[in-house]
Amino acid sequence: MSDVEALLDNLGVARLAVTGTSGGGPHALAVAAKLPDRILRRSASSVWAVQGEAVLHRELTQVAAEDLARMAADPAKVFSDDWQLPASDREVLSRSDMQQMFAETMREAYRTGV
Repeated sequence: MSDVEALLDNLGVARLAVTGTSGGGPHALAVAAKLPDRILRRSASSVWAVQGEAVLHRELTQVAAEDLARMAADPAKVFSDDWQLPASDREVLSRSDMQQMFAETMREAYRTGV
């Protein structure tokens, strides 16, 4: 939590409200729990907030592995078919330069784990 506190100090933020949805729910609650003197309000809307960080980590690790394997097998599959992207987004993602940029970004995002 020292990184969050350092960021707040650097930005000159004395107190704040935190919120998190989906996978961000546990993180918002962790910030609120670890930095209570700086928190005005907190909210979380997430099944992960109830199930806990260990479950979230296990699930995200699996998602990361699936994402990386899918992209390695077919660079056009930067995002899975489950995303149901509109035609305009699919058109942009059909470009090899965009596939490469998104693939590099996702590999870097997952490089140190989830």
